Amino acid sequence: MKLRDVVGGADLAVYPEIALMIFLGAFLLIAWRVMSRKSSDYDEVANLPLEGEDGPLPPSDRDPSDKETSEEEARA
Repeated sequence: MKLRDVVGGADLAVYPEIALMIFLGAFLLIAWRVMSRKSSDYDEVANLPLEGEDGPLPPSDRDPSDKETSEEEARA
């Protein structure tokens, strides 16, 4: 008996189908959770990159590649 015969008769097609069902279920659950939340729930999270530990960052600390900030520092 060859390995090809063993693997061919093992009916392994069930495992990819189970994995697909798990993935589809997780995807639908995540999509439902994202779509069911109000946009006001995301406002606080949306501003997190703009805030430091002590509150909002000053404009000079927000983007170091900002040309206006670089020009002001060069003049000083």
